[in-house]
Amino acid sequence: MWKFIQDHWRDGIEILLLASCIYQVYKAFRATRGAQILVGLGTILVVLTLVSTFFRFEVIQWIITRAAAILAFALIVIFQPELRNGLARLGSNRLFSFSSKRRVAFLERFADAVINLSKKRVGALFAIQRDISLKEHLESGVVLDAQFSPELALAIFYPKAPLHDGGMIIADDRVAGAACVFPVTEKEMQDRSTGLRHRAAI
Repeated sequence: MWKFIQDHWRDGIEILLLASCIYQVYKAFRATRGAQILVGLGTILVVLTLVSTFFRFEVIQWIITRAAAILAFALIVIFQPELRNGLARLGSNRLFSFSSKRRVAFLERFADAVINLSKKRVGALFAIQRDISLKEHLESGVVLDAQFSPELALAIFYPKAPLHDGGMIIADDRVAGAACVFPVTEKEMQDRSTGLRHRAAI
């Protein structure tokens, strides 16, 4: 047993590293529109490869080998937006996430924004994206890409501002979108004047 470990410990580390990299890439790309298509194509290729190898279908093996490079290039061209978004998510992943100093700075700005909004009696709804993608809700509003700040939060949520109705989505330390629509509670509300933003917060 010990000899087996001595002979193959490098293989184990290599497998763990590859599995970790594949998992991080999968997490980065799983929320993109082309992810399901890529998974489907990959599954078909794997199945065809296994079947052709097992039954020795030489023609299919030859086609797969010749078409692999062309298919890879075609996928890069077709799914360029998804690849760009996926790489952006990979770069913002926790393994490569912004430093603790940036996180603390963002939390300080966020706290200042909440205090400022409260003092001015301005209502607001924030959704901070973590592991679960909020892309579905982001597409219901106005997509932004701006540094979060108390001033920006006040400008967006100030009454009668164009984007004040709805919620703000924050990804990492940036404003990803505003005027986003979120699911509202189905609980019966005693106060009929309660707005959609309040019902969504509940």
